[in-house]
Amino acid sequence: ELKLLLKGQRWWWYAIAGALIFAGLVNSPENARAFVLPFTWVWPILIWSGLGNREIRQNAHQMIFSSAAPLWRQLPATWLAGFIVTLLTGSGVALKLLSVGDGVGLLAWFSAALFIPSFALASGVWSGSSKLFEILYILIWYIGPLNKVLELDFIGANNNGRPEFFIPVSMVLIALAILGRARQVRN
Repeated sequence: ELKLLLKGQRWWWYAIAGALIFAGLVNSPENARAFVLPFTWVWPILIWSGLGNREIRQNAHQMIFSSAAPLWRQLPATWLAGFIVTLLTGSGVALKLLSVGDGVGLLAWFSAALFIPSFALASGVWSGSSKLFEILYILIWYIGPLNKVLELDFIGANNNGRPEFFIPVSMVLIALAILGRARQVRN
């Protein structure tokens, strides 16, 4: 799933992702959270937006949904691939926060790392398209971390994040993705 998710990315995409990881490592924790992380976690938006809808978009859903246990094998693997992309791209900031002992910032980072692929997967499964996630994610990203609306600052760029909200929301989004995929498999 990770290979499928990253398939077709050009060398410069990886170079920019690497530069963002490096920027997270060399900046102060405050700058890494406020400036580097928001741009780091908008960079893979086109990768995340394929979660949950690639099967339908590429007309492979009949084959994938008829395989053995698609709901409990393929869907978690898809989410995990998105989660790995999120962890890797945000790893520079996470290492910086870990090195200075910023546990609160690390918890906000982790809650965002759970939220992003969960939101992408649920959006993709229910809409069958990448557009819903792309529009809503950019909207939340712009209003929350960039414009300092603390209730939507899922990254924790300007405050301590909202892990008490975004971790449960992530779990609900995963449950919604499972329900949506179960509906697709039955049809």
